[in-house]
Amino acid sequence: MTRSIDSPRLITGNSISIIFLRNVWEQASTAFLSKWPKRFPKSSPPRCKPKLLQDIFPGYLEKHLKPDPEQIAILEELSSRFKTCVTSNGMRRNVENSVRIAGLSDIFRQNIFTAEQVASPKPAPDLILYAAERMGVSDLSRVLHIEDAVRGAQAGLAAGATVIGITKHAKDKNKSTAELQNAGVQHVFDNWADIADFALKL
Repeated sequence: MTRSIDSPRLITGNSISIIFLRNVWEQASTAFLSKWPKRFPKSSPPRCKPKLLQDIFPGYLEKHLKPDPEQIAILEELSSRFKTCVTSNGMRRNVENSVRIAGLSDIFRQNIFTAEQVASPKPAPDLILYAAERMGVSDLSRVLHIEDAVRGAQAGLAAGATVIGITKHAKDKNKSTAELQNAGVQHVFDNWADIADFALKL
């Protein structure tokens, strides 16, 4: 997400826990495959797979994704100081649903950018660069990219943004921290309060 003080500054990222959403997506995929006739190889489902997954995924979001009060409070505070946006490799429909269910619609509004809008998804820097341009930030050193996925972190670093990792919803925080650090992320936190403190000191 992004906030503006003296000069344009941007905070962006998959701020609704990519790891948690990925787990939900895996459950949706499993549900899809369990419905498919056994005679079709799981490795090569028919063309209707994306459509069926789109039908399944929103229901899993409604059931499993819950608002995080700490996250909402911190993002509301940061959004009063910085421009904020979401950058996600997910399908726009699912990303918008995720933001809504997580209680973040009033914070991000229409500032949601997905891989459908660029040539190459994360880990390529295209999406971060595109979001910064759309948000009116030309200096990528003014962009703070929050990520819990290595591919997203790589995208932010390649774009020239400052990247911080979050492991709040990681199944294995130590493993997730190590993976992010190995990707080049220098600052990794397991809660939103520490992220806010870091952002406000920049």
